[in-house]
Amino acid sequence: MGIFRKAFTGEQRVYDNPKSPATSPYDVFLPHTVTDAVFDAETGETLTQILDNMRDLAQFVLWINFDKTMQGKIFSVTGGGMAAHNGTVPVDLSVGVTVPNANTTYTITCDGKTRTVTTTAFFGLYPVYLDDVSTTIAENSWAQIAQIAESGRAPQYWSVGDEITFNLNGTLSGVANQPVTMQIYGFNHDDLPNGKKAGITFGMKGLLTASDLNANGTRRMEATPTNANSFIGSEMGIWLNGGLYNMFPSEVKTAIKDVNKKTSDKVTSTSISTDVMKLFLFSEIELFGFARESVDGEGEQYPIFTDHASRIKLTNNSVGSISTWWERSPGSYGNSFCTVDIDGTPTAYNASATNRICLGFCV
Repeated sequence: MGIFRKAFTGEQRVYDNPKSPATSPYDVFLPHTVTDAVFDAETGETLTQILDNMRDLAQFVLWINFDKTMQGKIFSVTGGGMAAHNGTVPVDLSVGVTVPNANTTYTITCDGKTRTVTTTAFFGLYPVYLDDVSTTIAENSWAQIAQIAESGRAPQYWSVGDEITFNLNGTLSGVANQPVTMQIYGFNHDDLPNGKKAGITFGMKGLLTASDLNANGTRRMEATPTNANSFIGSEMGIWLNGGLYNMFPSEVKTAIKDVNKKTSDKVTSTSISTDVMKLFLFSEIELFGFARESVDGEGEQYPIFTDHASRIKLTNNSVGSISTWWERSPGSYGNSFCTVDIDGTPTAYNASATNRICLGFCV
């Protein structure tokens, strides 16, 4: 069995590196950070040569990361085109197994927990995480979700469209503790103030049941027909990031991150401002991929929105009727904001009109 012998610092990673995958796989250590020339003592190869060989030999390597409670326990890998691979979780909690086929799903099991990973047509390492985090997002705490989001590994566990529900604290227009169901709109999409990406963007599946002004969930953007304050200075923007945010459960508020959102100063200006927000409405281009009623430059489209049907939303947290809902984009006239119409197409309404609310936030 070949092992890297030279000194290194940082976390080790282990994977199978078969020179002849059908007959004689063997283990090597792959360090994160190397402080000396690294080589395989058995073959004399450098790390770069070994990785090149992986590509040359058409290697698909499942890079499995285990929870610390699994150390010393037996794991197995099964899937198309291979006999079951059984092994013991090593001290550094990471191991790699070479699998033979592209576009194939493989199952990793250890200590009663299971993960699946599907190879693509591309050779290389496929990271897998086998831990206490559920692949059903609603089964996790918000602290777990935030931790995985910050690690950048959220797409390994969950998919766009996955749902989780929480209840607001308190009463809005006579409606107590209304449920709010969020969906994953995208991964690594929105910008944090520190220049990094927020791991997950959530948006509502449906529309708020009730607002501070109306028990039917409608609300105006402004008391008067104007978009001169843009979104961040509007009555709606101030309420979302003040009164409504304060009704969120503490564990959700702890998970929410400030993000930079781009919005036109007002429709009569082509200037785009970047404002820090916790809760926000979505811009026209984030929903449609183009700017028809608004100014271009207010972000990029989320992958959850693929057609008009994907933008149609129901009242009462998605169990009511179809309704028009607000966007944060100032509209094509100085007195309006953009909306999504009942058929999922773009339109705009007078800022003092009342429409429904679909809010978003990032973790």
